[in-house]
Amino acid sequence: MKHLPNVATMLAQAVALHQQGRGEAAAVLYRKIIALVPQQFDALRLLGAFEFQQGQPALACRFLDKALEIRPESAEVLVMRGHCLLQLEHLAEALISYDRALTSKPDIADALSSRGNILHEFKRYEEALASYDRALVLRPGSSQTWNNRGTCLQKLQRPVDALASYERALVIQPDYVPALHHLAKSMSMLRRFSEAVATYDRLLLLRSNDFVAM
Repeated sequence: MKHLPNVATMLAQAVALHQQGRGEAAAVLYRKIIALVPQQFDALRLLGAFEFQQGQPALACRFLDKALEIRPESAEVLVMRGHCLLQLEHLAEALISYDRALTSKPDIADALSSRGNILHEFKRYEEALASYDRALVLRPGSSQTWNNRGTCLQKLQRPVDALASYERALVIQPDYVPALHHLAKSMSMLRRFSEAVATYDRLLLLRSNDFVAM
């Protein structure tokens, strides 16, 4: 009788390799596991995550879709699938994936923030703002989400609130260039010209420092 490899042991070895940063070796084991047990959820999920990390979102989606055939309501896999689809610019499909994830687990900051970005792109600004606000309750230290919330408020003709949002982003990350750029524009719109000039000066200083460091 042919001895079959212990799939649980192989999976543990693969996960350990992945955590050590040895993704290629881990991927070899994930593929061997899937060849032995095509419905092995964790191997499919983790191989999908690896391929996404490698900049292969289309290939990652294939493995994640197979994982979802086994566990259709897995919030983790749905979020990762949403990220892949977003990278592929399949925005409507990505939004559906994030919404499904949030139905299973409503408190995923990444999904809420990414969902807000898609709704913003679709010009559904009120819905985008609500999604950003939910994300920030869960992860108030995200300078990127505060900045994106500000741009959304700008579109809703709420420049004072937008400015406050950019300022929150800069409290968290003082050298965050997108927030500085948007803050300066908001100050100009509010006719706070001297503050706008000072903010543009900060931007120029940052960019000149970046140039010197190159």
